[in-house]
Amino acid sequence: MVAKTPVTNGRSADDAREAGVKFHFTAMLRHVATLAELQTRLAAVDARDFVRRAKVPCVAALGAGMILVGSTSVVLAGLACVFAGRAGWSIGAALVLIGGIAVAICAVTLLSAARSLRSAAATFERSLDEWRTNVSWLAGLASHKPESRQGLD
Repeated sequence: MVAKTPVTNGRSADDAREAGVKFHFTAMLRHVATLAELQTRLAAVDARDFVRRAKVPCVAALGAGMILVGSTSVVLAGLACVFAGRAGWSIGAALVLIGGIAVAICAVTLLSAARSLRSAAATFERSLDEWRTNVSWLAGLASHKPESRQGLD
């Protein structure tokens, strides 16, 4: 016996099913495009937030670096000479002590700037969380789970 396909209003059930699949596929593509656009907008907002929050720590780090490179050796040598003359130490010992203090001050400044930059970069967590949610939703669509199809109909 040959299997018969029921026909309703001049269209077979297979045609209707195919039209439904095309509709759902088109709707899914539209949703994917919308998600991509929203993800891009969120990343742009996060980038603006990062730049806004990172300005001060970057300026502080740049300033500390310029001071360290530009004038540190002259200032430290002068301080060491003063310290050696007053404390009766050798010039070498005074240079090591004053240089160590300067390095410690710059290290603390740079660590503080690095912490501030890390907290400024935390704004990208928002984009990353949204990305994970969107990928999970798309994976649910691909696996044909009924609860994952919300919003497509």
